Amino acid sequence: MARDRQSASSEANQPLASEQRSMESTQQQHLAQRLLELQQENDRLRAELQRQKQSETALSKQLNHLQQIIDVLPVCISYANRDRRYEFVSKRYEEWLDCKREDILGKHIAEVIGKDAYGVVVDKIDRVLLGEVVNYEAAIPYENRLRYVSATLIPDIDINASANASANAEASQVRGWYALLTDITERKQTEEALRQSEARFQRLVANIPGVIYRYVLHPSGSSRFTYVSPGCQDLYELTPDEIISNFEFVWQFTHPEDISSFKAALEQSARTLQPWQWAGRIFTTSGQMKWIQARSRPEAQPNGDIVWDGLMIDISDRKRAETQLEQQTQRDYALNQVIHTIRNSLDLDTIFATAVREIGKLIQVDRVAIVEYCPDQAAWCVVAEYVRQADGVNGIHLKIPDEGNPLTRQLKRQKVVQIDSADLSDNANRQIAQTFPGAWLLVPIQVQSKTWGCLSLVKQHHRWQPTEIGLARATVDQLAIAIHQSNLYQQVQQLNADLEQQVRERTSELQTALEFESLLKRITDKVRDSLDESHILQTVVGELGMQLNVACCDTALYDLEQGISTICYEYICEGIEPGVGKVDVIAERPNVYEQLFQGKTVQFCDVVSREETIRAETYHATVLACPFVDERGILGDMWLFKFSPDCYSDLEIRLIQQVANQCAIALRQARLYQNTQRQVEELERLHRLKDDFLSTVSHELRTPMSNIKMAIELLDINLFQPIRGQSIGMAANGLYASSNQIWETPITLKPSALKHLSHYIQILHDECQRETELINDLLDLTRLEAEVDPLFLTAISLQLWIPHLIEPFLNRIHSHQQHITITIPDDLPILETDVTYLGRILSELLHNACKYTPTGGQINVSVLNGQTAPSLETKEQNQQPSSLLLRISNTGTVPPEECERMFDKFYRIPNNDPWKHGGTGLGLALAKKRVERLGGEIWAESHEDEVAFYLRFPI
Repeated sequence: MARDRQSASSEANQPLASEQRSMESTQQQHLAQRLLELQQENDRLRAELQRQKQSETALSKQLNHLQQIIDVLPVCISYANRDRRYEFVSKRYEEWLDCKREDILGKHIAEVIGKDAYGVVVDKIDRVLLGEVVNYEAAIPYENRLRYVSATLIPDIDINASANASANAEASQVRGWYALLTDITERKQTEEALRQSEARFQRLVANIPGVIYRYVLHPSGSSRFTYVSPGCQDLYELTPDEIISNFEFVWQFTHPEDISSFKAALEQSARTLQPWQWAGRIFTTSGQMKWIQARSRPEAQPNGDIVWDGLMIDISDRKRAETQLEQQTQRDYALNQVIHTIRNSLDLDTIFATAVREIGKLIQVDRVAIVEYCPDQAAWCVVAEYVRQADGVNGIHLKIPDEGNPLTRQLKRQKVVQIDSADLSDNANRQIAQTFPGAWLLVPIQVQSKTWGCLSLVKQHHRWQPTEIGLARATVDQLAIAIHQSNLYQQVQQLNADLEQQVRERTSELQTALEFESLLKRITDKVRDSLDESHILQTVVGELGMQLNVACCDTALYDLEQGISTICYEYICEGIEPGVGKVDVIAERPNVYEQLFQGKTVQFCDVVSREETIRAETYHATVLACPFVDERGILGDMWLFKFSPDCYSDLEIRLIQQVANQCAIALRQARLYQNTQRQVEELERLHRLKDDFLSTVSHELRTPMSNIKMAIELLDINLFQPIRGQSIGMAANGLYASSNQIWETPITLKPSALKHLSHYIQILHDECQRETELINDLLDLTRLEAEVDPLFLTAISLQLWIPHLIEPFLNRIHSHQQHITITIPDDLPILETDVTYLGRILSELLHNACKYTPTGGQINVSVLNGQTAPSLETKEQNQQPSSLLLRISNTGTVPPEECERMFDKFYRIPNNDPWKHGGTGLGLALAKKRVERLGGEIWAESHEDEVAFYLRFPI
């Protein structure tokens, strides 16, 4: 039964399964159909999106191209929407507002340009939003100044709006507006400047004392004025319109004698186009005659016209002044002739004769006389006379009484006496008036505030004119000068005679002074050229004794502790006993030595008591004693003996004092030099002892240091590189000691102790190596200073040799993260040098460069021609074509004042070793000695963050 039920159930489920499979098949077909439709829609959308992207790209390119075009236009362009907010501005608009585009877009116009400026343009904006195209020019206040603009506002109307929209709704179709703006500030300023210039021109023309005009000559021959300034009313008494309307007025009012020159000058200027200039006479409408001067410059016009722009001025006053000046010139010329004649001679007779003759001819008078006042004779005497008529009365030597003479009283009061008719009644002048009738003119002559005499002029039937009186006064002034000069000349002649005698005496003194100056210079030169005390003093006494011609000249040096003065050097004449080596006790002669100790020079004449004790004889002499004194005190003295009653002159005393001063300076310098020499010799001895000590110590230390080094190496080998049967071995728990190289007793050491032991052995090894290097450097320095090692010169090419030398340093440079640059030209000449020395020099400099360069620093090695770098002496550009220059620099800082000290022995730069390598302090000293041994030079320079070493070698 169970099988039957199971079979029945199976049969019943078969239709359901078939139906389910049919439904699933249908669903799958529907799903496939839907997926196909979706795929097709997706392809369509993708193609549509691609077309849209292409359109956007093309549109973007067009917009960029349009933006570029707008940005280069010379106008400011912007767009604003109905809300009056910016949506677009050109680059020129940004520059005009001095704002960035992002600071403008989206903002209200009033917010960008300001409320004041917005108030100016708001009515224009209202009009454009109503659909009107607006053109305007306005002054807009922006950033505290007015900016003038010319603008066009164009409305943006929606073309898609309904065509049936009413007129009132047109404004609602305006989406915004375009603004095209041009800054016309400069144009406005130019127009204002032009207006002001025109106003200034008109004011200038109105104030010019003359007439500005423009005259035009047409090709047809007709001519006219196109412009005449208002000044013509003062010049011609005509208005500008009258002259412009009728050119013939010019010819009518020109002086007839000047018309031809006027036309000729005008025709020549028109023909040659050269500037026109004319001066002539005109008549005004009132009949007044004036002199005018006209000037203008012609300019040819394209239509054939010739235009003259010029100025016409009134020169009447100048012409009158020129006439008067010409007359005055004639008078001055005549007076100058008189003055010239007077001044050519210092003889009064010649001067007076010339003066009366010239003044008589100039004024055309009958008689001219010069009368001298003689107070001792109480009379006025005629000393010179000119008579126009050959048969006239001769008045030479005529004496006119002074007492009771009214005319002479006036003359002595410096008054000019003018008599139009010589009808005199006084007794003093009645007879003279009858002898010389006519008009008199008497002009007093005053010399140094005293009345010397007068100039007398006589002319028949004449009234004296002011010009004649003035000319007489001028002549009198010159006569007074001539008289004074003549008197001075006579005084000068006497003074010259006296002066010649004084000159001869002074010349003799000057000659002596020159000889003494030459002697002083000779002594000074000899003294300064020597530092030998004996030579100095012997030179002084010899030169002074011979030049001053004294009997004896000696110098003595003081011993202040013993209170004595010893004669050291002397110059003596024949017959004088020598006194060199003799001693004088200072305390026994207080009257002399007290003054000498005060720095005073002592001169006395007596029986020379000094000679009584120093020399056998006694002398009567004039003695001069002068001390040798400087700022430190007195050193000695100098005595001079003259066996004659004459004293020493001031020149001789001054010379002796100057020589004594030079001697004091020279003696002090000689003694300082002697002390210095002794100190130098002592320093040289100490230096030699030091060098011998260093050499001996270095040599003596090398052997024990070698033994110590060998012992350290053996200890290192025995401890850490055991050899079978001869060393300490590592047992399982310790070390085994041995006797006679074989250790039998185990020594137990901890592993940490073994590590420390290895460190200690390394310290011993390093310190031993450092001391050995120091000893070797000291020995090398000693040999270099002694120059005992010969040089082995070899020709090398630096292009190949230097890179090979640098190779060992590359690993060290890279490990310190440093950088190196090598610059060597290909055309360098061959260098002949000692390769060993040069290698050690460059290695030392490279070692220092690596040592003092921080991480990331730069090391530079270069070779240059000698003329491209400064020399050691001048630090300036020198032309040294026969040398090579090596430069090694590195990053670092060294004070400039330390550059010279780098090459001292044991000198090290403080706090400048970032790698803590240490050193002996002899590296650069050895390098400098080796460079000098090779005939080169080395120096260092510091610039900001770089230290450079320079090596120069001859080639």
